Amino acid sequence: MVVQHVATFDVMMALVSAGLALGLAGAAHITASREPGVVGRPLAGRSPMLTTYLLRRDTEPSQALARFIERLASQWSDDT
Repeated sequence: MVVQHVATFDVMMALVSAGLALGLAGAAHITASREPGVVGRPLAGRSPMLTTYLLRRDTEPSQALARFIERLASQWSDDT
């Protein structure tokens, strides 16, 4: 049951540190966090797939952005 959504990771960590909440966060956030008195533990079981979206304006991309999109597309096709 989710009782409250927070706007930022820092707010969540403040609530957890104060003993008012449990939080879920990605490994990168946990690794970078230095909140005293807070311990991160991985969830048991298989890691779910994380879906990531590239958001951009609906216009012709610049050369640099087009190359970046091509690189992402080739990485994705190599992984599947």
